[in-house]
Amino acid sequence: MARFNGKVVVVTGGSSGVGRSAAKLFAEEGAKVVVGDIVELGGQEAVSQIKAAGGEATFQKVDVTDWEGVQALVKKAVDTYGKLDVYVNNAGMLDGMANWEKTTPELWDRIININLRGYFFGAKAALPELIKTKGNIVMTASVAGLGASAGGVELTA
Repeated sequence: MARFNGKVVVVTGGSSGVGRSAAKLFAEEGAKVVVGDIVELGGQEAVSQIKAAGGEATFQKVDVTDWEGVQALVKKAVDTYGKLDVYVNNAGMLDGMANWEKTTPELWDRIININLRGYFFGAKAALPELIKTKGNIVMTASVAGLGASAGGVELTA
């Protein structure tokens, strides 16, 4: 179908899971994809898979909790492909299913920084470029956002 011919898409958390699948699907639909992730090997593998299937992609190592790094990710898309049409905020982390007593302040801060601050930084960095192209921001979320489940940060009696 090639619904994204000529479009440039950034996908954070693109080294595995939903992010890798999204990056591959955007490429199959004709997009030029920038895979952003802190995991370099997985990100490079995603790019290799996209290229092997005939798509166009590049990798940029990024820690979404680092403002300058997220700005560099957006700049990479614009410098490489000339614009940005879609920014997919997908990088996220689980708490390792630690209960409340085992969740340290450091783990809590890391979860919040990646899952919330990272999304804010992505939207803030991408928006000036997306205004130019009338592009879009996609924010993915876990089904865990819809309700509680056993494990994870929970109170135990």
